[in-house]
Amino acid sequence: MAVKKEKNIASKTSMNLAIRENTWLKSAWVAPVAVIIVLAAVLVAKFGVADRLAQVAAAQRQVDQIKSQVDSYMAACADYDEVEAQYNQYTYKDFDRTLADRMDILALLEREIFPVCQIQRLSLAQRRLDMSLEGLTLENTSELINRLKADKLVSEVFVSTATTTEESGAVQRTTEMTIMLADASGEGEVDE
Repeated sequence: MAVKKEKNIASKTSMNLAIRENTWLKSAWVAPVAVIIVLAAVLVAKFGVADRLAQVAAAQRQVDQIKSQVDSYMAACADYDEVEAQYNQYTYKDFDRTLADRMDILALLEREIFPVCQIQRLSLAQRRLDMSLEGLTLENTSELINRLKADKLVSEVFVSTATTTEESGAVQRTTEMTIMLADASGEGEVDE
């Protein structure tokens, strides 16, 4: 057998090695990674923050515009109650439903009073009709009262008469009549 020869290796108690420092800052990958990070930050800032802030600002402008419109509408309607009250004076909204229809009252006058006498004065307020009549005798007055009391529009009739003699000797009789009209609200009506 053959004997191997031992190799002599130099023995050294220390080593002198040239160390090549490889830092990541000097790497070829640093520039593309930095560009990607900056690009990602810009995209997040743009889409995640700037666009949202722009949307919030636009929404706030719309809210301010709507608030301005509402304020102008409220200012235009500030006197609504006063205008409504004035309007209702000329409409039937606040009309007293217990009052008889004025056309029915005129029909009553045409039907019962005009054929038998002349009206010198007439006033109507609420449910009270006051008249000065000429040309009625006591008998005609009594018949007229009975006919009026039988009418559904009339609640009560009050009469006073006065007789005057003119210089020519003619006797003139004046009849003062007050007719209290009935409550015209009716029980079958439905309130609005």
